[in-house]
Amino acid sequence: MTFSKIYITIGDKDMKVKTYKNTNKILFALMVAAISYSFYADNAFVSFLAVGFYLSLTSLLKTRVTGVLADERQKKVSEKAAQTSFKVSLTIFLLTTGLLIGGGNQQFLYIKALGIVLAYITCLCLLIYLATYWYFDKKTGGR
Repeated sequence: MTFSKIYITIGDKDMKVKTYKNTNKILFALMVAAISYSFYADNAFVSFLAVGFYLSLTSLLKTRVTGVLADERQKKVSEKAAQTSFKVSLTIFLLTTGLLIGGGNQQFLYIKALGIVLAYITCLCLLIYLATYWYFDKKTGGR
């Protein structure tokens, strides 16, 4: 696939699912190459720019796809996987926080400080979850 063909497919109003997937693979490869270069050049800005470029282009391309990208079963499976991974990671965060705060004594104060930082991160994750739950609940006609 040449660059002109990629440009033509991106510029089309209606894109097939296969074309979207191929274009997504090319964009992903470019993002990985840019991130690899950023590690080599020791420049974090390039990696942030590459990820932002990839996310914005793929979200724009999704709006042009005429076929079905994900069916109801895939959406349900991804929702269950997200909920389960959130519950497991939050439990691990809470247990680690308790161990780090409880394990910190006068000799190892940094362990207690690390536990406090992890506790704040856990609280932030919970607040984000509650805010998004409230938003989607309101959006779908809840309460």
